Amino acid sequence: VPPLLPLPPRIQGAPPPLRWVLMFRSLASLLTTETPRSRYPEQLGKYWLGPIDPSRPHDEPQGGYGLVKAGVNSENGERVCCKLSHLEYEGSEAQRMEIVLQAGLKHPNIVDLKDIVFEKPAGRPRKQICMIMELLTGGELFSEVVDVGGLSEERARALFRQILLGMAYCHKRKLVHRDIKLENLLLTSDKATVKIADFGLAKNVSEDAAKTV
Repeated sequence: VPPLLPLPPRIQGAPPPLRWVLMFRSLASLLTTETPRSRYPEQLGKYWLGPIDPSRPHDEPQGGYGLVKAGVNSENGERVCCKLSHLEYEGSEAQRMEIVLQAGLKHPNIVDLKDIVFEKPAGRPRKQICMIMELLTGGELFSEVVDVGGLSEERARALFRQILLGMAYCHKRKLVHRDIKLENLLLTSDKATVKIADFGLAKNVSEDAAKTV
C-alpha cells in the first residue's frame, strides 16, 4: 500500500531496518511538536491567540486599559500580539484616540499597529475592538534593567537615543505620549532595539501645545 504522504529522501534511501527507525522518529517528532493551535487555542477572526508565556497561561500582562495576548496570523503565519481592552474602556473616547493616534505612526522605535479586529474574544460577553500589533519578544526595558542589574553607559546611551528618536517623531506630528516609563518601552528579541508602546494616554496637541493634561 503506497504511503499517504511521500517519504523524505533520507528515509526512502535507508535500508529497511533503519527506515523503520527513521519513520518512527519522524512520527514521534510530529506528535510532540507544538502546533499553532495548541500554542494559540483561541480564535479571533483570522488570528489565533494564546498566552504571552505558555508556561504561565493565566498570568497575562495587564495594563490600566487592557490585557495582552500573543497570536499568529492564520493566513501568513506572522506572529503578532493582541491588546484586548477592559470592558469598561471599550468604546470610550480614550480607546478611539489611542487607535487613531497610533495608527498614523510608522517609526522603527514605535510599536507598529498592524490591524484592528472587531470580534468576540473567548470568555467575553460581546464583540470588542482588538488592536493587533507587532510582537516584541525581548520584554520590557524595566525587566532588562532589573535582570542585568543596570545598563552600561554605552548601552544606556544607545537605547536612550532610540527613545528620543521615537519621541521626536511623535512630537513632530503634534502627538505627546504622556506615559513614557520603562514598562512601556519594549525590546526586540536581540535586545538591541527599543520601541515605545502603549499610547492609551497619548494626546494630539496640534491646536494648543500647552494642553497636555
